[in-house]
Amino acid sequence: MELFFAHPEEIQQNVLSEEESRHAVKVLRKQVGDEVYITDGKGNVFVARIIEIRKKHCKLQVFERKQFPESKHKIIIAIAPPKNSNRWDFFLEKSVELGVSTIIPIKTQRSERKNINIERAEKVLISAVKQSHNYFKPKIYSLISMKEIPEYLPQNFQSVVGYCGDEFSKTKLSEISIQSRNIVCFVGPEGDFTPDEVQFLIRQIQSVPVTISKNRLRTETAGITFAAQMNLLISLHEK
Repeated sequence: MELFFAHPEEIQQNVLSEEESRHAVKVLRKQVGDEVYITDGKGNVFVARIIEIRKKHCKLQVFERKQFPESKHKIIIAIAPPKNSNRWDFFLEKSVELGVSTIIPIKTQRSERKNINIERAEKVLISAVKQSHNYFKPKIYSLISMKEIPEYLPQNFQSVVGYCGDEFSKTKLSEISIQSRNIVCFVGPEGDFTPDEVQFLIRQIQSVPVTISKNRLRTETAGITFAAQMNLLISLHEK
């Protein structure tokens, strides 16, 4: 099933965006009368029929809506984006596939990246939603400082921070017990968090330092591993 994406306001207006319309008509050769499947990234899939093809958009007639349940647990990844854009895009793509609900890019003392392109990130996330058929698009924020982190977290959550140093006692991620529906995972830059940053997360966020692998992982790999292992822990918790 070929899946298209439309923002809620586009669904209300019964249209596909110019980009999605171009893909439907020019690439997939869709014609008037053809059925299309559309998601809004909020758990809804709409079945529609193309009733008019215009220069900049396709006009639709939506005749069915399917609503999919959201996971009871939310995985939130707060991560220092890697400098390499391809690695960052790879992390974003896999975050969608693994059901991450929120991505919070953070700027740390050792961060190599000082800004991110939100528009590009949104396009990567939307593309991954369409490819993976995960009907929930993660929310992504602009780059924030460590001190701003508490403002972006839900009221109730548990938190873990991946750390390679020996200054703090650490727990294996596989031994963490799921105690909240909101799970925040902190991933540092290539040079890792500084001890002061980990101390801040422990004191201000009540983060638990963890090890996620016996090997040293790249930032994007650590973020993906966090998401995958948290999914496993959640599934075991729900049994």
